[in-house]
Amino acid sequence: MKALVLAGGSIKGAFQAGAVAELLRRGWVPDSIYGVSVGALNGAFVASRAGGSASAIGLGSDPNDTAATWTSIADDLESFWREKITSFRVLGKKRSLPCLIWDIARCRFKGLLKMDGLDRLITREISPENLRRSPVRFYAVSVNIADGRLVMVGSGGSSASGDPGPVGRSDRTSASDVPDTADPPDIRPFILASTRIPILMPIEWIDSQPLLDGGIRDVAPLKHAVDAGADEIIAVLCHPRSVSRTPFDPGNLMQLAGRVMELVIHEILSNDLDLAHRINDAVQAGTDTKHRILRLTEIRPAAPLEIEIERFSKGQIRDVVDLGKSTVREALA
Repeated sequence: MKALVLAGGSIKGAFQAGAVAELLRRGWVPDSIYGVSVGALNGAFVASRAGGSASAIGLGSDPNDTAATWTSIADDLESFWREKITSFRVLGKKRSLPCLIWDIARCRFKGLLKMDGLDRLITREISPENLRRSPVRFYAVSVNIADGRLVMVGSGGSSASGDPGPVGRSDRTSASDVPDTADPPDIRPFILASTRIPILMPIEWIDSQPLLDGGIRDVAPLKHAVDAGADEIIAVLCHPRSVSRTPFDPGNLMQLAGRVMELVIHEILSNDLDLAHRINDAVQAGTDTKHRILRLTEIRPAAPLEIEIERFSKGQIRDVVDLGKSTVREALA
């Protein structure tokens, strides 16, 4: 089973979108997608479009029609980033200082940024009906900050015969700290929750659960994909192997929060990837009989992406998308 793991990275997800689009054009199609933060946005977009084209890419479909449909989905994903995410004004705005002071004084802090634009984009571009029909199983990962538990919610994965997909409709993950529940009728609030960067963005409340970016605990949920049966994984990461040495102003709260999150992401991501390599070592040594040898491909930028959520341009998005595409070409050459 093939799994696509899409890590977090905020606006750096433009790199991820370009990489995913190139993978689809080359005929690499996942059975399941695991998305964290911006990875949840990109993954849901792909799975939703696949659900809208289920008749063309389901079992028994003409191979030529299937390839053309996935190419069209790749084009849609790339166009979404190039044409609709053109500046921070499209996604949200900074909260005014008086509003921040007033909210803090009343113990009702709602983040430094107001992300109504992103909320509208997700509502408009992602169809819960298409996700349920999608032949690709999709998971959005967030964190309940009240108890620290991962919240992994799935949708889709039906075959043409109507049977559950490779992971199963009620199986969210085998991780012990993620409770097993049925798929929600509308997964979009959980996608929103997965994109909520701590401090910068407001908490997403769902059924009295305060949810934030899943990257706080699991930047690239490789273990969940492996435990679900994946033996081939492509992980598209938005950060290079080394931590950025770009100067930042520690007196600027947004820059400080961004740097702290970058360090946290780097450490968690390293642990996630090390785990996948340890599983392979254990399988080869004969001490792990539960898993099979895992074919893991990492797609990531060679250097830090110099693009920030609160200040970016259409030209920067274009360049970062193109970098994602060229990185896949080099990795799979």
